[in-house]
Amino acid sequence: MRQTEISLDGESLITPESIAAHVVAPGTTWRNDELQSARTVLGLTLGIALQQIEQGAEPYHIIHRIAGSLHELRMRYSPSIWQQLIPVAQRHPVARYFLEDPFTRWSFEKPRGYSGDAGLLDFIYGHSSVAQAVADASPVGKALYNYTKDASSSVAVRERRDLLTQHVDDIASSRGSGAEVLTIAAGHLREANRSVALKEGRLKRWVALDQDPQSVGSISRDFAGSCIEAIDGSVRGILGGRHDLGKFDFVYAAGLYDYLNDKVSIKLTQRCLDMLKPNGVFLFANFATDIVVDGYMESFMNWALLLRSETDMWRIINGSVGDLPVEGTVRFGQNKNIVYGIIRKLS
Repeated sequence: MRQTEISLDGESLITPESIAAHVVAPGTTWRNDELQSARTVLGLTLGIALQQIEQGAEPYHIIHRIAGSLHELRMRYSPSIWQQLIPVAQRHPVARYFLEDPFTRWSFEKPRGYSGDAGLLDFIYGHSSVAQAVADASPVGKALYNYTKDASSSVAVRERRDLLTQHVDDIASSRGSGAEVLTIAAGHLREANRSVALKEGRLKRWVALDQDPQSVGSISRDFAGSCIEAIDGSVRGILGGRHDLGKFDFVYAAGLYDYLNDKVSIKLTQRCLDMLKPNGVFLFANFATDIVVDGYMESFMNWALLLRSETDMWRIINGSVGDLPVEGTVRFGQNKNIVYGIIRKLS
């Protein structure tokens, strides 16, 4: 097994190279003895997991232990060392066991060519579109999925979906029938399925922008006849001014900043603020540094992320607003696995 290469359309800026460059500075070196120590610890960890598998231990206990051990390894060693350990874990025989989980396998194989796609999120949501893949999984795969779909990160993503729905409905209530919403990197826009404002026709316009044609097509089909307009567009297109989308009361990017370095994040935030009406709100979300299944996600799921702290979020906000009169807030979700930056434009 090898780490999957990710090929994108060149538009989204989300590449493994950009993430690695943010996490590990070019020219970074490490001591060979430290790397060897880390590889030894990883080998012992994976060996114990393999032994448990051979002894028929419960899948829940196996994956729970390995997720905790990988998190400790990730925290113990420098990012440059951890990056060397990821392919070692992926090549180990134990990896085949975890790939029986349809959620883990989808993430690792990346059918759409990039990390964190809308199909992946549907495994977290338990959406009907993934029901057959779950049904076709082995008994071990089903048991592992019962763990991964309810891991702390997955719980936080479902909470994020519901928070976004609430923000949209609150905007509709406060702005009336003229409320306009923009979603960047919309995926399948599952939060719209729960929106009371959308169901009751209390939104003027909801623009859903995504660089994945499959996601754009899904939104167009699912919300045909509504105020939702699916647009094929990218971060690069927004930054380059190629999308004339108008002004909005609420703009949000919920699953995008996890893959963007600070420089791009600040530029995108500035552009989003430009698209806000007076008193409009921009929200961006990021997986937080408090996440405890990061090691499993980055290794066996091949899901590379840029985790951010409260300080990191404030750095993006402060680097974006300039002299604009704004009201900024940073807050965490309930289990602190996702952190939110919220900016209200005061004029």
